[in-house]
Amino acid sequence: MGNRAIVFDETDELPVDELKYCILLALRYHRVKHLPLLGV
Repeated sequence: MGNRAIVFDETDELPVDELKYCILLALRYHRVKHLPLLGV
């Protein structure tokens, strides 16, 4: 399995809400990936 990254320019302001959503999706996937149909 490959690595994943979100890359930001150090001079840009972080998109906090979008970053929170990405983290939420990653954690949710980790919790349900073993379920049939990925928990759908």
